[in-house]
Amino acid sequence: MPTTIKLKYGSGAPSASDLVQGEPALDLTNKRLYSEDGSGNVIEIGTNPSSAVTIGSGAAADTKIVYDGNAKDFYIGLDDSTDKFVVGVGSAVGTNSILTLDDDSVTVGDGTEVDTKIIYDGNAKDFYIGLDDSTDKFVVGVGSAVGTNSILTLDDDSVTVGDGAEVDTKIIFDGNAQDYYVGLDDSSDSLVVGLGSAVGTTPAFTINSSQQVTFAQTATFSNISTDGVTLKLDGSYPTGVENTALGVAALEDVESGGNYNVTIGAKSGTDLTTGVANTFVGAYSAYTATTPSYSVGIGYHVLYDLTSGSHNVAIGLQSQYDTNTGHSNTTLGNYSMYGNTTGYLNTACGYASMYSSAGHTGTYNAALGAQSLYAVTTGYNNTVIGGLSGYGLTEGHTNTLIGVNAGYALLTGDNNTCLGGNAGRAASPSGNITSGNNVICLGDNSITDIYCADTSISSSDERDKADITDFTHGLSWISKMRPVTYKWDKRSWYLGEDEDDITAVTRDGSKKKSKVNVGLIAQEVLAIEQADSFSSSKDNMLVVNLNEDETGYGIKYERIVPVLINAIKELEARIKVLEG
Repeated sequence: MPTTIKLKYGSGAPSASDLVQGEPALDLTNKRLYSEDGSGNVIEIGTNPSSAVTIGSGAAADTKIVYDGNAKDFYIGLDDSTDKFVVGVGSAVGTNSILTLDDDSVTVGDGTEVDTKIIYDGNAKDFYIGLDDSTDKFVVGVGSAVGTNSILTLDDDSVTVGDGAEVDTKIIFDGNAQDYYVGLDDSSDSLVVGLGSAVGTTPAFTINSSQQVTFAQTATFSNISTDGVTLKLDGSYPTGVENTALGVAALEDVESGGNYNVTIGAKSGTDLTTGVANTFVGAYSAYTATTPSYSVGIGYHVLYDLTSGSHNVAIGLQSQYDTNTGHSNTTLGNYSMYGNTTGYLNTACGYASMYSSAGHTGTYNAALGAQSLYAVTTGYNNTVIGGLSGYGLTEGHTNTLIGVNAGYALLTGDNNTCLGGNAGRAASPSGNITSGNNVICLGDNSITDIYCADTSISSSDERDKADITDFTHGLSWISKMRPVTYKWDKRSWYLGEDEDDITAVTRDGSKKKSKVNVGLIAQEVLAIEQADSFSSSKDNMLVVNLNEDETGYGIKYERIVPVLINAIKELEARIKVLEG
């Protein structure tokens, strides 16, 4: 049954005789509330000077309101010993406190071994904020039992979101125009930061259980992923170890065994599977490479068609672009050895050196200089140094060409040596060498002197000769030779920058040199040889020589010596006859 408290009204403080225990009296004049303490004493329990109700008189004593329940009492009161406002269980202020208010703090609980909490009793779902006494953790959760269905848990130095249940946990930032979330995608065991409120949709970046980080691809930015041993850009994680990849789809297909690779650039090394210790830098570098190892490519489209060729080093735009199975090639320069396919152990340095647009399969070639050995296809063992040196060589081998434009027109010749700028061209002593073999050309037609500390030595070992026949001509040849003095006015000196046809030149004397020389006229000596059935072709020319493109004659003066020997012998025989 509810208890009814009768309130007596009066003017002024009541006397003990005016009061009945348990029935308060109100001083209407002074707006004060009185009661009897059970011992016949009148006590003041509250005032209401204006619109406020004051409980207590300011004396050194607890003041309280006790709610006397059937099974449990509750109180609201001032604990005078601590000057704290307390809400608790029972009737004694300061004991079994639930809520304590101090000057600048609110305390929930009284430090006993029990959970303390605030429950939000909802229509369909309850929530709580409380202290889980069993774990000494502060918990925010669903329901009314602290520690169950936890959403947020605070420990000494950590904050835990979620309770380990098979469900996504997240923090949502509710924006005006755009929401964002940070959450655990339980289906993939990944931490995701993204747009919206549904974890796993429109992710910005993801961290998975293997410590791999994936950045989402957008219109202007591509993903970066890392698993501790591989840095990658498309969110799929290779099985190789200690690889580094940066760029859209870089190192996309690497497999177990594909280790220690570095690829930087969009789709660089994208098809690499089991290759080892490669370094490819540049968009689409080694784009189709699958199993090469120990190769280095730096530049856009460098080693683009590489498949399995290893030990290649290519630096420059589209350097070794077509190389597939060729190996151990070293190239430096844009388009250097562009068309190589299966060639190996070649070295090319310079813009478009060994460009090989028709495809190159040669070996052991070395080219240094812009567009040097430019057209080589199957040629091998060639060494060229100088811009445009060996430019036209395709199939020739074992040629050495040193100097700008040296051996420029050589196509299929073998074992030729051209030393000096334009050596082996139309304006050189050899004429234009194209398919000639075993020719040495020193310099061009502007050379006037050759200095040497000793003479050249011609091979003459009988063991290396065949069809040895006595040569009998002497005085008959010498007497026909006409020594002359002359000045050089070479036709090649009249050729323009890009002109090669020496036969079309008309001399006007403007290039004539002042130096006087002595010698023979090649055409006159040629006639002497032809009179005795020699010089019908290049193969049986003895003293006279026709150059490689047959535009100029020369004389091998040292070969006149055998003719002079015969002439001396003839003269000696005549002298003996005269001396009688």
